[in-house]
Order: sequence, then structure tokens, then C-alpha cells
Amino acid sequence: MSRSTLALPVHRLHDEEVERLLATGERRAELTALFGDQGYRELSALARRAAAQATSSPRRTTQA
Repeated sequence: MSRSTLALPVHRLHDEEVERLLATGERRAELTALFGDQGYRELSALARRAAAQATSSPRRTTQA
């Protein structure tokens, strides 16, 4: 994580960075304040599942 990312409030981060923070548990207090306890739990579980799938399965490409 870059120094500039650490300085930004979580609501100013790109979606991909918020998803990574949810998956890793970093900045949990800030994300819980933003999403609420239940929202944080649900979103972090989804982010961890998505991260696990992305690393365990090859990317699918669509054919036109």
C-alpha cells in the first residue's frame, strides 16, 4: 500500500482498494464506521471470497 493510500480517507479510495482493504482486514475501524458492523462483515466476507476465487481459478474470457 502506498503512503498516499494510507493518507486518504476510505471514502476517497478507488473501489479496488476498498475491496482489498475489506479482504485483508486493514483499516477495519474506518471501514466499519463507513459501512456499519453488519455491512462490514458482509462486505469483507464477499471480498475474501472474491479474492480467493481470483487466485484459484484462471480468468475466463468471453468470445465474441
